[in-house]
Amino acid sequence: MHRLSLVINSHETSEDVWEAFFGELIKYEWTKAFASVYLFSSRPPIKPIPFYYQSGVELIVYNKELPYSLQYLSCIKKVPEEYVVIVNEDCIPFGPILFNEVNRILDLMVSAQLDVDFVKCVRGTESVIATSFDNVYYINQESDMIFTQQVSIWKTRSLLNVYAHSPVSFIARKGGIQQEQVATQVCRELGIKGALYYQGERKRGMYHYDSEIFPHICTAIVGGKWNVAEYSSEVLELSKTYNIDLASRGFYEG
Repeated sequence: MHRLSLVINSHETSEDVWEAFFGELIKYEWTKAFASVYLFSSRPPIKPIPFYYQSGVELIVYNKELPYSLQYLSCIKKVPEEYVVIVNEDCIPFGPILFNEVNRILDLMVSAQLDVDFVKCVRGTESVIATSFDNVYYINQESDMIFTQQVSIWKTRSLLNVYAHSPVSFIARKGGIQQEQVATQVCRELGIKGALYYQGERKRGMYHYDSEIFPHICTAIVGGKWNVAEYSSEVLELSKTYNIDLASRGFYEG
């Protein structure tokens, strides 16, 4: 079977989220689905985070002075597995992975029965076309947003190709051109094709739905603040479990 890894994009300013992310990762046994777990960040944690070390994560350090797109490119080049699941550190797990479905999707990709470069696992605003496979839809190449940084299964080579051809770009509302915008155009130009896994999950907020295949908060941090607008009960529970001072970041209330 082709090896699948988990790659987590982060930054040292999000260290306060790492304990909750890795704690829930272990709690729901996500690590069992992956040959390796990688964290892309600007440095290792300063304070001791037991769950971080228990997860067996491998840190890949980037130069924080570089723009986001070049940070990510420098890291993804170091991931040897042929397939990756991409997440951000604030996509905090809140349930077990559907291992059988992940394996089914991976088998379809490896065999080229599903002729795509990635399978997005969180429904958003994309336009889709039915396939012959249960819960799987092709993403229309004319969709406003083809590429997203939400939880997805990618061919590593294709993901690297997208970043290698992307102009300098940014994320997290930090100004400048956003990576999702430029990468969507790059996908069109390179013929990078995607699919969506969706099994009728409920809508959460204005732009996305829950994910049964990878149950997680999407996303816990918005504009640098805790997302209580869409995940109030989940965020409150995390704060109790991991003794998080929510007030230190403040609250995103929509």
